[in-house]
Amino acid sequence: MCDNFGTSECELINGCIRWARHACKSSGRSETDSDIRDVPGKELIDLIRFPAMSGNEFAENVAGTSLLCQSDIIDVFRSITTQKNVALFKSEPRISLTMECLFKGCETLHNIGG
Repeated sequence: MCDNFGTSECELINGCIRWARHACKSSGRSETDSDIRDVPGKELIDLIRFPAMSGNEFAENVAGTSLLCQSDIIDVFRSITTQKNVALFKSEPRISLTMECLFKGCETLHNIGG
């Protein structure tokens, strides 16, 4: 997944969940956490930067589901609490598109000015 993205990890995981629920409904599958986890697959779930979420975001949107196994949930909470990544997921926040555009704009102006 891209390091430059104009949305939060919380919005990404909620979007994945909405997409997975829609895919389950469309194919006649149940909408259990297990089915919802299986639709995007481990490869997609592993790209979400759970440790970059706030503790509240993670607790409210992920920890109460079975999208992650229990040990991953504990590791993410440990990563968020200690600010040291012990989870298998990337922890660096993505650069928002607005920040990237600001830096590119400044760089362009600098190059024009000499």
